[in-house]
Amino acid sequence: MALYRGAVALGFVGLGAGINLASPSYAHGNLVHVTAASSYGLNSPEDVSFDDTHVRVRNHDRNSVAKPSAAPLEDQTITFTSTPPTNAVAGGPSYIVSATGGASGNPVVFSVESYESCSISGSTVSFTAPGTCIIEANQAGNDVYAAASPVQQSFNVGIGSQTITFTSTPPTDAIVGGSIYKVSATGGASENDIIFSIDSSATSVCSIGGGFIVSFIGPGTCTLDANQGGNANYAAAPQAQQSFSVIVGGDGPQTITFTSTPPTAGVVGGPTYAVSATGGASGNPVTFSIDSSSTSICSISGSTVSFIAPGTCTVDANQSGNTVYAAAPQAQQSFLVITGDAFTSNNNTTVTVGESFTFSVTTNGASQLKEVGRLPKGVSFTRGTSSGTLAGTPTSTKHKSVRGTYTLEFRATFGSGKGRVLVVQPFTLIVS
Repeated sequence: MALYRGAVALGFVGLGAGINLASPSYAHGNLVHVTAASSYGLNSPEDVSFDDTHVRVRNHDRNSVAKPSAAPLEDQTITFTSTPPTNAVAGGPSYIVSATGGASGNPVVFSVESYESCSISGSTVSFTAPGTCIIEANQAGNDVYAAASPVQQSFNVGIGSQTITFTSTPPTDAIVGGSIYKVSATGGASENDIIFSIDSSATSVCSIGGGFIVSFIGPGTCTLDANQGGNANYAAAPQAQQSFSVIVGGDGPQTITFTSTPPTAGVVGGPTYAVSATGGASGNPVTFSIDSSSTSICSISGSTVSFIAPGTCTVDANQSGNTVYAAAPQAQQSFLVITGDAFTSNNNTTVTVGESFTFSVTTNGASQLKEVGRLPKGVSFTRGTSSGTLAGTPTSTKHKSVRGTYTLEFRATFGSGKGRVLVVQPFTLIVS
């Protein structure tokens, strides 16, 4: 006969064919009181005692001891407790899978059966490519519970998306012809290049060249388009745009630069001076005039300056603007005008050893005059403002003669402040 306690089947030796004593009348500790058919040699009720290895049946006149026979293992069932995503995409958010198993206490272990579409680390599922992601769950058994039958959870993984994000800040003071702007952006996981272009609405306002350099060619709104292509796993990114204003209506800069060098000192009634300058991108001409502070000193016709009196001549240069470029800031050029030559005295003199002399150095209104160079013994220069005096008695010693030629310079400063002009006159002093 056979006795079942829980899921354990026990066979008895010497008691005839197996009989199911499945329903004990009562149980107390390891003693089970059962009802059995008397035809098997057992009276009812009978007592059956058991432990982990033996079952002992006691009737009125027979005892028998049996060892347990092999018993069937209990089943285990795995149930997924997490809901698979309905919008999984390549490169998108991961999915945490979970499940419960049977009473063995062994963990439920997850794996993927579709490596081309997804991968798993522990219970975290990542999506790598479009397709079907299949997750399989397994649970091992033990000496009481059989391994659970594998169960699967599958769902679709769609093509991934991409996003373009501008990483450069557009200018807030873009002006036509002004400083350039270098645009930059990041894209999605396809790693395709981001392509920048000028939107069709802005081709008259800005242009783009190599190195993603944006230049400003007209007033209005500059709109930059950014695009990134897709591949087998990622769709093309939606176009991104960046827009900013380019200043209109006379706000573009222009600058005037004089290209002619003024005379060191213009001479009243002397040679004229041809003034010239370049201007900004408006294309308007640079026009010249005499500043109101100098109308009694010089005059101009076109670009030809004439000198009519001593003083400081200031030439004004202007360039008008247009609808794109503002008028250029006025530029000025100033220089000194003198009466005749800067120096009115000779540039040489001859004196005799042992004889005193006086030589006057004169200018046309210099504000300062000085002498530079080595003088013979006994000779000195006394400087003034517009004139000075070279005087003395050249004196030789018994060891050294002062006879010879002395090369000097007289330096005259005309005007004051930023309008100062230095005129140098070479001078030769001969001592005989």
